[in-house]
Amino acid sequence: MKELIQNCRQKMERSLTHFKDAIFNLRGGDSIALIESLRVKFKGSTEAIGKLAYVMPAPHNAVAIRPHDRDAGTEIRKALDSQGISTYQTDECVYANLPRLDSGQIEKVIAQVRKLAEESRVAMRNIRHEGKKQYQKDKRRLKTHLTEDEERRLDKELLKLVDEFTRQIDSISEKKIKCVLPS
Repeated sequence: MKELIQNCRQKMERSLTHFKDAIFNLRGGDSIALIESLRVKFKGSTEAIGKLAYVMPAPHNAVAIRPHDRDAGTEIRKALDSQGISTYQTDECVYANLPRLDSGQIEKVIAQVRKLAEESRVAMRNIRHEGKKQYQKDKRRLKTHLTEDEERRLDKELLKLVDEFTRQIDSISEKKIKCVLPS
């Protein structure tokens, strides 16, 4: 029983990580995180901008990117330009201008966040359902039986896991929505 619960917890953690990654990559108020996560081909490997450069806020809704290696500046600029982000470059920095989202774009981002959150909640419930199915298969295969109390305890444990991860999903999605909404 403990193995089954632990297995379900691991699956739920992977699903939550996937949700966090999807939310993180949505364009919103956190423009520095968006820039840092973009991938750049440099010297034969693909790295996130955050690993190749120091990314910091700059005036007028811009982001300043100071590469650790000067040669990376051109590649970073190309990667940003390919994403539709307007840039300009000085000797030491690449500046990216990220215009504020208009109300229509904000609504789309919020809708995406809510859609991803609901898909993740459904995934958590499906993992719980799969755990129950796995228990039934194991019960038949191994010809072992739990008492009714133990089966109810298993159901309660799985439900507690779903509730725990659902609260985390709700918390993350609300933070993202607050980040996207103008102050």
